[in-house]
Amino acid sequence: MSLSDPDVEWVKRIADRLESEERYKNLENERFAEEKLRRHHAPRLWMRLKTCLEERCQSLNVKLGKDIFLFKLEPTSQAIIRTKGGPRLLRVVYSEDPYRIYYESNGLNGQYLFPNSLIRPSNGVDTGFGAWEVSAGGPCRA
Repeated sequence: MSLSDPDVEWVKRIADRLESEERYKNLENERFAEEKLRRHHAPRLWMRLKTCLEERCQSLNVKLGKDIFLFKLEPTSQAIIRTKGGPRLLRVVYSEDPYRIYYESNGLNGQYLFPNSLIRPSNGVDTGFGAWEVSAGGPCRA
């Protein structure tokens, strides 16, 4: 038994629709998995980023032989770095919704959404922080 042209078209439409629905379900599952990873790992990465920022300030102060960079944590999920006696300021704010870092320095600002690349284990993979790699358990590296 062979299918007539209308039957072939009907089968093709049904197959296309089923494939489309499957792609949509897979995409939704991926989005859910990404959100779950962000929800689990972003707070730990924020804690690690704060530690790295403070360590960098301390290292620079030691290298310069005086306290130039002042690091301060605010209770509102903010880290602030100021230069002593100068106008330079970096404010970094962590937001749990939607797991984003906002930053501002001397009139320039931006934001950074924790991507999947931040969730990977620290094994030399670029985590999206450019030259500063911040992993959940590893050292701060420049």
